[in-house]
Amino acid sequence: MPFENPLLAKLFEGILEGQPVDFRNDLLPRDEVLKAIDLLPIPLSRRQREAVFRAWTHEVSYIQGPPGTGKSHTITAIMLAALFLKKRVLLVSHKKPAIDVVYEKLGQFLGAGSAIYASNESAQRQQMRGELQHWLSRCGTLQGRAELEELRRKRAHHRGKVEQLRSAVEQLETQIKNALEWERDYYRRQEHLDGRRKAYLKSFEVRDPRNLQLSPVCDPLRALAVLGQVERMLGEDIHATGGNVSRQKVLHLRRFFGACVSQFFAEPSRLPPNLAAVNYLREHLELTEVFQRASESLARVIPDYLSQARKTLHRQREEMRKQQGELAKAQLAAHVVGNLQETSDELQKFRGMIHHANATLIGQKMQGINFGKVIETLPLWVGQMRHLGEFLPFESQLFDLVVVDEASQVNIAEIIPAFFRGARICVVGDDKQLGLNAAGLFTLNRQFEELIWNRHFADSGVLYSQADSRLLLVSKHSILDFIRSLGDGKVPQTTLDEHFRSYPQLASFTSDTFYQVDGGLRLMKEVPKNLELECFNCIEVRGERDPETKVVANEVDELLRWLTKLIRARHYEHDPVLRAHGFTNERPPTLGVISFLTSQRDAIRERVVEEFSPTEMQLCHLLVGTPEDFQGNERDMIFITLGLDGVSRWGRGHYEDRKRFNVATSRAIHYTRSIEEGAISAQPFSEGGAAAAGVVPFSTSAKKVDGGWI
Repeated sequence: MPFENPLLAKLFEGILEGQPVDFRNDLLPRDEVLKAIDLLPIPLSRRQREAVFRAWTHEVSYIQGPPGTGKSHTITAIMLAALFLKKRVLLVSHKKPAIDVVYEKLGQFLGAGSAIYASNESAQRQQMRGELQHWLSRCGTLQGRAELEELRRKRAHHRGKVEQLRSAVEQLETQIKNALEWERDYYRRQEHLDGRRKAYLKSFEVRDPRNLQLSPVCDPLRALAVLGQVERMLGEDIHATGGNVSRQKVLHLRRFFGACVSQFFAEPSRLPPNLAAVNYLREHLELTEVFQRASESLARVIPDYLSQARKTLHRQREEMRKQQGELAKAQLAAHVVGNLQETSDELQKFRGMIHHANATLIGQKMQGINFGKVIETLPLWVGQMRHLGEFLPFESQLFDLVVVDEASQVNIAEIIPAFFRGARICVVGDDKQLGLNAAGLFTLNRQFEELIWNRHFADSGVLYSQADSRLLLVSKHSILDFIRSLGDGKVPQTTLDEHFRSYPQLASFTSDTFYQVDGGLRLMKEVPKNLELECFNCIEVRGERDPETKVVANEVDELLRWLTKLIRARHYEHDPVLRAHGFTNERPPTLGVISFLTSQRDAIRERVVEEFSPTEMQLCHLLVGTPEDFQGNERDMIFITLGLDGVSRWGRGHYEDRKRFNVATSRAIHYTRSIEEGAISAQPFSEGGAAAAGVVPFSTSAKKVDGGWI
């Protein structure tokens, strides 16, 4: 089974032949990649930096991305890093929204025409032709050459500013870190001192220092007598040590015993008579002095310093991010304009090719284009897998890296043409969300698949049953399943664990229910002001599922009532709960409706089209679908309609699928509203439904108020 692509040969031939497979992890120098990451105009968490680093240094890498943890953000960073590494990268997915998000982010950072979008939409192709023409107009003239010199000068200028600001930021970060350490050290010493003080008081069998007899404190003569006694003790110790105790130490101990009398309310007659006790109390005094000095310093200096330093650090970081953005734009522009001096003819041919939609014409024109030069000039590409053949020839290693997003819904056969075009691969997905069976993009008769497999691969020693156990079947296994099955550290996995999208009441449910085994998610919006927000409501309606239409009409009616209130009456401006989320007429919420059953979904779609105009639906980006339709799609507000009743368990299995439930309950950014038929409102969330799959949903913490649930 020959592969022209060395990586695919290693990946599949080794598996099929039962040979050990080792992937390289040193494709680029470590320092070079880290330096490129430091230049990115995009903030990254520790795990996100790790994911970007591994994508460029490893032949195969895997990014596990639970909902809301910044998968698209991380992919964008991977693609931006390609500019500074002078590499070529291709992003593919089945999901158009996943591609659109990254494409839009690249445009925000780099400007129009920063990436080639492999799309069959005529408007997108027309836009791309215009962007290509804009690039072509910037070369081949004296003005173009002058612009190139100016771009290179700007690139050097912004790079220098970034390095300068980074040095200042690192210095400030170190200073703040030291100040915080001083503060922590102060509190540690204070706690230690407090413990010592209590131990001292305990030696007098007194819990409260106010209960000690304080007359010695007010009697300087007795205090002086004590100091005289100490001097005699010290004289004996000095004599015992051959006179090696310095006068400075003697004076220090005199001050120490004076402090013991005043600071710790000690009775002079009960001060310990030996040097061991003196050492014990000397530690006491040293802690006291440190505490007093630190107290004065911290009270006057540290809080003000930290406040000012943090403000300065914020300004410096903002300025650095701005300079990094300008640097990225200059880096791309200088790269493209510089390459166009030699590749403009090829880019012009490519521009002419994408004018056509006919596959035959595209194939003819593709043969006359040097795509190596085109991709070298424009190194960032994105697109849905099924459209790649309309833009790219089937050639090995056209790209240095191929990234596949939503990999749990991509089977092995579909991804091979994309991976064939790359030298590295990075798989991005979440094994706890919907998989291959939910994609609805590929079906194959299992018996036919077994026949084909055994005919072509039995000679290699791998039967159909063995392929099943190795997660190699087109009909059952995604590329994510296959990559994860390699195990043994062959493919490094980076798990993104910081949830940025949803508010804490929603995100905590996702974390606790689906990701707790992996340690849970860190909720980045879990700050005091957000903890007060209400983010969930459960509405109980009365009715039954129609046995013919398979629809709970009352749920659909209640949903339409709420959509009308939000879209036309702008209920979010009057409802204090929604108003607290910041929704206004200028910033209306985006809306989504999720039904677990296709029959109810279709009924809702029909009602929505009848009720609302395209303009109204576009205003709130209204999307109606099943969990499968929503993977990769988020909205500010999500309505969930179950479409079940308390009598029949028909379709309940659709609801009990943990992965479907994970997707459905993690789509809302601000607010989720569940609409349930009253007779089963408790059942799916307790005895049946999600609980049967080990899920404890929102409604378990809801309270019934005035016929509804909050």
